[in-house]
Amino acid sequence: MKPQAPCQNPACFKPPPAGSKWPACSGCGRTFYCSKKCQKEHWKSHKSLCQMNQKTVNKIEGVKYSPPGGGDSSKAEVGDLLASLRN
Repeated sequence: MKPQAPCQNPACFKPPPAGSKWPACSGCGRTFYCSKKCQKEHWKSHKSLCQMNQKTVNKIEGVKYSPPGGGDSSKAEVGDLLASLRN
């Protein structure tokens, strides 16, 4: 497991406990908070980035993925690509 960034609320910025991860934003899945309180406090400034992340993921989901070197793509490969972007 790669190290995770601290809580994304600038008023907190607490690092996660060793060997664990903070829960991700349920909207974009790319921003992490140590608590619902921190997520609510940071929402006003995170909202536009969250919406942009969601739009980007939706655009990617609509694009047919072509693996390097050609070949057929599959929904599993697209799912793997999206999962890698979320992590």
